[in-house]
Amino acid sequence: MPKRVNNIYLKNITFSKLLEAHNKCRRHKRFKKQVIEFEMYLENNILKIGRDLLNRNYTFSKYFEFTIYEPKERKIKTLEYRDRVVQTWYVENFLKPNFEKRYIKDTFACIENRGTHKAVEKMQEYLRKADKENVDVWVLKCDIRKFFFNVDREVLYNLIKRKIKDKYFLDLTRKIIFYNEEKVGIPIR
Repeated sequence: MPKRVNNIYLKNITFSKLLEAHNKCRRHKRFKKQVIEFEMYLENNILKIGRDLLNRNYTFSKYFEFTIYEPKERKIKTLEYRDRVVQTWYVENFLKPNFEKRYIKDTFACIENRGTHKAVEKMQEYLRKADKENVDVWVLKCDIRKFFFNVDREVLYNLIKRKIKDKYFLDLTRKIIFYNEEKVGIPIR
């Protein structure tokens, strides 16, 4: 069994890390009402989030649900801005450092400095290589229908728990994953 990480929660609750999460969250959303209101009392809001996280009494708001139709119909759930700051802080300081390095090199979705364009470039590289070697190539492009709304939360939580054993972190993880009484599904934000 791989080494489990511990004692990571408290040392990551810093003003600068929460401010960094806010700055990442506000990209392309600077003029949205919630962001402007948050920034009017930025220092106080960051300090309050930090205090609530330290005291382990941070509570998330209810998800706001809406539907988009581009490129296809998709149900989206979003939180208040302050909760998105906390989620970004959580992802940047816990999930990415502890899980991203385990991905295969050809993982592109939702990874900084990668994405669709880099994936296309890599696919073209593989196709050129296969063409030079006269190899038949098959490409499968697929989408798992309603994937996020069918994720088993217990399985997800246990996968995270296998890697990280910090009790405070796991308590926050439970708050994030088990945001309502349903047994399956995590929101797309």
